[in-house]
Amino acid sequence: MISSIVISYGCSNKGGGGTPPPPPNPCTGQAAISATTVPPVNTLQTAATGPDFPLAITMTNVPSVGVSIVVNARPETPAGSATFFSQTHATVTSTTDNFTITGTPSGVICVVDITITSKNCSTNTWTGSYRYSKK
Repeated sequence: MISSIVISYGCSNKGGGGTPPPPPNPCTGQAAISATTVPPVNTLQTAATGPDFPLAITMTNVPSVGVSIVVNARPETPAGSATFFSQTHATVTSTTDNFTITGTPSGVICVVDITITSKNCSTNTWTGSYRYSKK
């Protein structure tokens, strides 16, 4: 007597292997961040006594996940001077933020660099800088 065994393999049209689809782009539809500052960017402020120097930032198009704001201050010369002030506000969801720059050396022009970056879209950034000095 001859027995036979039938083995059946199921097939599916779901596809297999291959490359999975890329994750959704978090930048899609995200408006460009913009900001105004006091003191204004691209200015040289009149020398002041200090010792502290306030910086106010007002932003538009802040994404719902928030932004990161980095503020660094350094002497303008010589080139490559070390930063004397660096502060990061890791997650800001409001349209305003404030910093107080401390540790400014006397008698030299200093540069304040500001970088605002979307928390979920690293290419959505705003940058600006201004110059000031302490008497």
